[in-house]
Amino acid sequence: MLLGVLLLSGHAQTLIQGTITYISKDNAYMDMGKKKGVAIGDTIEVYRADKLLGQAIVSQTSGSSSALRLMDSLSIGWQIGDRVLMTLEESVPQLNAQSDAVDSIQTDTPPRIVTLDSLAFQARQPTQTELKGNRFLPNFSGYLSARVDDRGGDPESPRRTSSSIYGQFQMLDLGIKHLDASVYFRGGKSSQDSVFDSQIYSIMFEYKKPGSPFDLSFGRIYHHMFSTLGSVDGIGLSWRLGQFTLGMLGGTVPSNDVYPDMVKRRRLGVMGQEQFSWGDVMLGMNAEITPDGLSRNYLASEASYRAFRSFRVRVQGEFDLDIQDQSPTQSLISLTRFSSSLNGRLGRHFISNLRYSYRENVLDLLDTAETEYDLAARHSANGSVSWYHPSGINLSTQASFRTDGDGKTIQTYGLTLNKRDLGAWDLDMMSGIMAMNSHLSQGGRIYLSVSRRVLPWLDMDIYDEIFAYRILGDDLTRVRHLPELSLKAKLPYVERIRLRTRFEQEDGVTFYRVSLSISRQF
Repeated sequence: MLLGVLLLSGHAQTLIQGTITYISKDNAYMDMGKKKGVAIGDTIEVYRADKLLGQAIVSQTSGSSSALRLMDSLSIGWQIGDRVLMTLEESVPQLNAQSDAVDSIQTDTPPRIVTLDSLAFQARQPTQTELKGNRFLPNFSGYLSARVDDRGGDPESPRRTSSSIYGQFQMLDLGIKHLDASVYFRGGKSSQDSVFDSQIYSIMFEYKKPGSPFDLSFGRIYHHMFSTLGSVDGIGLSWRLGQFTLGMLGGTVPSNDVYPDMVKRRRLGVMGQEQFSWGDVMLGMNAEITPDGLSRNYLASEASYRAFRSFRVRVQGEFDLDIQDQSPTQSLISLTRFSSSLNGRLGRHFISNLRYSYRENVLDLLDTAETEYDLAARHSANGSVSWYHPSGINLSTQASFRTDGDGKTIQTYGLTLNKRDLGAWDLDMMSGIMAMNSHLSQGGRIYLSVSRRVLPWLDMDIYDEIFAYRILGDDLTRVRHLPELSLKAKLPYVERIRLRTRFEQEDGVTFYRVSLSISRQF
């Protein structure tokens, strides 16, 4: 019966299947994109072990991958390896049958014999997907943003104006089928600078053929399996076999404007990742080498575990292996980075997040002949508990602690309240209070933000903050008043225009900051 209705309505459905390949803070990513007919706004179903977890919306898409956004932030705790299913609809020839001849109960009626002649022919209707005939030709997408800032009001410092531009561009099937290119860049100039400073963060080429276990990337690349290595000018390769993924990366660290004299480094890495029903495990080796032979070898590991269907534990560690015995103060193996997190849902309306991290201060290790393990380590811990109510109320508490292990600490505590669609004007309100205590100062702030869509194309946001602080050793308490007005507009040919005006009042002096930003998505 269902098949008959679909045929008579002129639509057929094709089910396509993929997997979650990466998870970020706000999105998940799957291995299906425009080449399979995925479009922004499509609905995706997420499964684990044949159990439906929930639905997601496609927020971004490229040739072979797409970003997913949850339809309900409380509904899915997705993991890498979860199955994603999507139904594509396409038109098919409608049957020349009268409605009174359709009877789902009479299943033993012999089929009609149809003579295929020119009078019975119907042309195939175009599909409702994005699978166009020229889909393998190069196409351009991305965004471009420009911003101008003006600061002044301080009689003891000059007025400063700055401008910046940044963007991301992608081209699919760059002359070769399944070969995509992407560019990330940023540039800026201040009134106090004489030249326009620009930097290309990434020029990456990716070859991803649907159905192939191999992915190749080269150029200035960033590989998600080697997050601690950052970007390199080199080549990366991924090979998938069932639930196992092997990644390899090699290249040179790009030059850095912040550390122009930093020694040139080469970075190499091999990582393996295995997906299980309860989580995943990643293990590998990374290395850094300088021209004079000084090197560091890392043993990297990461694991996640899902417990009680609502909690997820993730642990990440990095160990420095002094294989060549170059450090007189370090043992054969030393912990350089460690982090752990616990995320979970308590009941239907509570979400909790806990995180602890440890990092050894070895930023400039390769620039010196001696290691810097004598310096203190850095510990940080933070946590939050949020309560969500169907009426649109969200109450969240936060706390964080950070120390360098040598008496220098920073503690912060906060409480935030959000309410959507408040009152007859449908206002969105956010308010909060925060307290801070450190080895340098003590203080706190209270703030309130109210936003509303005043026109179909214009949003207005009013923000006000009072910040009080006292520097340790000084009996004077200083108070700052920070009001702000922000307007955001959507106009033809422009994705967003934002005008932001902020004032800062302290000790009878008023400073100001005016910024205008324009962004366009292609």
